[in-house]
Amino acid sequence: MVGFYNTRSLAISMPPATFSEVLRCLDPKHFVGRHQELHKELSPRLAKRLGLSEAINLQGGYYKFCILFLDHVKSILEARQWEYPSTLSDYKYLLRCARATGNTNLAEYVWTRLTARKEDDKVTAELPSPDVDCYNSYLWIKCWNDTTNPLLRFRLRVIPENFAPRVWENSPYTLKGHQVGGSSGIRAQVALHFRNMVEAGISGNEETFCLVMVSNAREGEMSAVASILRRVWNIDVQQLLTSNDSELPPPKSYGRHSPFYPTGMLLYSVAHAFGINNQIPTALRLIDYISGQYSIPIPTNVWNELLMWTFVISMRPHTRRRHGEPVTTGKEIGQLPPEAVTSLWETMVSKPYNVKPTLEMYNRLIINLHHRKRYGEMQIRMEEARRVLKDGVRKLSHMQGIFNATTRRPSPAHLAERRLRDLILAQLRVRRNRKYAERWVRLLITQGSQSLKYTEGWSDQNLPNIFRNWSLFLPDKLRYPIRSGEVSFKSGSKEQRSSRYSRKIKRSRHVEGRGLRKRKSMIFRITESH
Repeated sequence: MVGFYNTRSLAISMPPATFSEVLRCLDPKHFVGRHQELHKELSPRLAKRLGLSEAINLQGGYYKFCILFLDHVKSILEARQWEYPSTLSDYKYLLRCARATGNTNLAEYVWTRLTARKEDDKVTAELPSPDVDCYNSYLWIKCWNDTTNPLLRFRLRVIPENFAPRVWENSPYTLKGHQVGGSSGIRAQVALHFRNMVEAGISGNEETFCLVMVSNAREGEMSAVASILRRVWNIDVQQLLTSNDSELPPPKSYGRHSPFYPTGMLLYSVAHAFGINNQIPTALRLIDYISGQYSIPIPTNVWNELLMWTFVISMRPHTRRRHGEPVTTGKEIGQLPPEAVTSLWETMVSKPYNVKPTLEMYNRLIINLHHRKRYGEMQIRMEEARRVLKDGVRKLSHMQGIFNATTRRPSPAHLAERRLRDLILAQLRVRRNRKYAERWVRLLITQGSQSLKYTEGWSDQNLPNIFRNWSLFLPDKLRYPIRSGEVSFKSGSKEQRSSRYSRKIKRSRHVEGRGLRKRKSMIFRITESH
C-alpha cells in the first residue's frame, strides 16, 4: 500500500461510481488470493524450515499485510460514509476481502452494517440489503475460515479428539475455528442465516447448498448432507453405495447455466465433507458418479483433498496415555490400510482421469511410502517428482528473465508490479518444493539405512548413487548407520548450491546483455535502412 495515505483524500472525495470501480481494481484476488492458496499448503513445521515464521504468526508477514490492507480500505469507507453512503457493491467488496483473507472480524462488522435497519426501512441504494453473493461470502467465512489459518486447518477431522473440545466454552486455540452444538455451533449459525435468506425471498445456488452441507459435515451430521444431495440433485447416497448406476434414478436435470448445475465446487465440498468424516470410499463413489452424470471434470484440488484425507486416515494411530491409561482419540475411526494412498494414486493418474500430480500430492505419496518402508518405490516416485520440481524451476527462470527485461526498459508500472508479484509467488513455491525434496532425501538416507543396512548393495551401491543424483538436496551434515557401524560426514551441499546459483546469475546476465546488444544492433540497422 505504498503511497496509500497520500491518496486518501482523493479516494474519500471520489464519486460513488468511480470509487466502486477503483475497489473492483483492488480485488483481493490480485494481492492475496494466490498467496492464500500457497499458504494453505504450508504446515507450521514447513513454514519454519522455509524461514517463513511469519506464515504462522497471525500478527505478521502475510497476515499482517492482509490486516493492514483491510484496515486501510475500511477506514476510507468509514470516512466516505458522511457524504457517500456505502453501496451494495462496496459491501460486497469488503465481504470478498474478508473471504480472501479469512478475516472474521471484518465479516461480522460488514454484516452488522449491511443488515442494521429498522423494521419499516425500505431497501434503497443508500440502505441496501444483502443478496445471494453477500450471504454466500458471509457463510463461506463461517464454514471455511479454519482452512486459512495454519494452526487450525489440520484439526478438522471429526473424531472425539477434535470434536469434544469444540463444545467447551474455552476450547484450545487450535480448535477455536468453529464451535459445535447449541446455538453457537457452526451448523446452527449457518442454518439461521440460510433461513433468513429464504424468508427474505432470496434464492440460493450451488454454492449456498455446498456451504450448508459443509456446516453439517463439521458437526458429523452426515444424514443432513445426504438429505441436501437428495433434495437438490436427487442423489441418494445410500442407494448409490448399494446399486449399479443403471439401477439408480437419474439425477435432477439442470441446464448448464442453471445456478444449481454442479461444478467443481460441489465435488470439492463432497470430498471435504465425507473426507473429514472418515468416509473416503463414499466420497470417491459420489464424486465419480456426479462427475459422470453431469459431464464435469474432477479438478486437481478435489483429488488433492481426497488424497490428503486418505493419507491422514490411513496413518497408523499412536496410542496416547494419560496417567498411564490409554486416551480415546478416535483416530482409528474409518481407518484405511496404508496401501489406500497408492491405490488412490494409481486411480487418479490412470485413464480416464489422467491427473498430473502436484509436488504437494507427491509429498503425501512419498511420505506414505516411507512409513510403509517401501524405499524402492519411494525412489521411483522421487524421480518422478523431481521432473515436476525442475519444471517449476524452469518456469521460475523464465519469469525472472521476463521481469528483468521489464525493469531494463520503460514499462507500465502496473505491469512491472504484477510480474514482481508473480515472481515472488513462484520463488516461494520453488523454495517449498525444494524443502519437500530435501526431506525425502533425508528420510531415504537416514531411515532407509536403518531398515536396509544389512541389505546387499544398499550401503556400497545404492547410497553412493543417491548422493550423486540428489547432491543438491543433501543435508549439510549426514549421519546414517551401515552394517559395520555408522558414517558421519559433511556433504558440502550448501556450498554447491551457492556456487550453482552464482553461475546461473552470471549466465543469466550474459544472455540478457547479449540480447540487449542484439536489440540495439537491430534498431541501428532499421534506422539506417530508413
